[in-house]
Amino acid sequence: MGFFTTTYNIFCISAITKLLGRIYFYDPLLKEPGRLPQYVNNIVSGVALTGTFCGQLYFGWLGDRIGRKKAYKMTLIIIFFCALFSGLPFGSPGSVIAILCFFRFWLGVALGGTYPLCATIMSEYANRKTRGAFLSGLFTMQAAITYFWLRNMPETPRYTAVIKPGPRNDAARNAVSDMRRVLKIRVHEDPDEEHKISKFKAVNSYPLLSNPFFERHGIHLIGAMCSWSLLDIAFYSQNLTQKDLFPGMGLTKSPTKVNAIQEAYQQSRAMFIAAFLGTFPGYLCTVFLIDKLGRLAIQLMGFLMMSAFMLLMGVKYDYIRDQNPALFAVLYSLTFFFANFGPNSTTFIVSAELFPMRMRCLCHGLSAAAGKLGAMVGTFVVQTYTLKQETKGLSLEELSGEDGGENEIEVNVPLMTNMGTHGSESEDS
Repeated sequence: MGFFTTTYNIFCISAITKLLGRIYFYDPLLKEPGRLPQYVNNIVSGVALTGTFCGQLYFGWLGDRIGRKKAYKMTLIIIFFCALFSGLPFGSPGSVIAILCFFRFWLGVALGGTYPLCATIMSEYANRKTRGAFLSGLFTMQAAITYFWLRNMPETPRYTAVIKPGPRNDAARNAVSDMRRVLKIRVHEDPDEEHKISKFKAVNSYPLLSNPFFERHGIHLIGAMCSWSLLDIAFYSQNLTQKDLFPGMGLTKSPTKVNAIQEAYQQSRAMFIAAFLGTFPGYLCTVFLIDKLGRLAIQLMGFLMMSAFMLLMGVKYDYIRDQNPALFAVLYSLTFFFANFGPNSTTFIVSAELFPMRMRCLCHGLSAAAGKLGAMVGTFVVQTYTLKQETKGLSLEELSGEDGGENEIEVNVPLMTNMGTHGSESEDS
């Protein structure tokens, strides 16, 4: 559960929308496989992101209030039931879409909560030398044994000692007791520990909306939010439009040549290949190198390389896609490699390290929520308003719809022939 389900539940919708279109929006008069209307596709694809945005803010705040462990248990329970009910809609097409969107929204809320909670729990248990690898390992492996592990894990010692309500004299003692139980080693109590904790609390008692916070961490929060937002505009739009890019790579066939099950299988296989060749190797490189190269170097390198490969694909899109689909697939995989050996990992990690303990969950949630705003831009805006029709070889009347949608032979050819009698300038228009 936890991060094991996060990526799956968000990105599996790319293949599900194909099935929804074929099953519920098939029009026999069109003689082609059904497709979701664009606005329905955007809603179905983006509703979980909207929930994720809300969940990152709410559970980020809640994790600092009631404890990371309690809040995380809540997210796991919600994920289980909402993921289950997301697969059970029935009825008319409208009912199916409405029920699916309802449960995917709340599923997104819980998934959003796992971002700040998982990151904070892991960062507060890790040591400084291997913390980067520890956090990136969490982000990479996304283990399915989370709930079993969580049952035997106490609240983080930092939260127990500094934030958790209770008698002041018991704070350090409880934290030491938890560490002994988990680590199975002898941890000696420091007689002056309570005094040190009291002093620590006094120095770090400022709230989020205060001058001391913005003087110390304002630039960190702005930087983390901007980096995550810019990344997710590209990363999520790229992931959620995979179904439209895979045919150009030769990984999937035209929908008219396969049935619904075959199309879903091909889509899943293509997503696996892209992840195996690009996403997973990028994660592994981050795990092994982040504590050697540092977070900043990996993030800057990742942004730079992603930009370079996307620019190359964009400038030569038609040529590479049509003439060299293997090169297109390689370049596409490299963008995912450097996203994950780059800002997709570092934004998650750094946001769990920079901020003070009392508001670490909330600040991570704010950073991640800024990323989801970028993801919603990629889902709702980029997919809707980007250029979708090639204009090459088409008349202005055909492109603008002034020909009434008639066949080019019947309307446009005579029109252009007529216009052509007045000179070559008309032919060039």
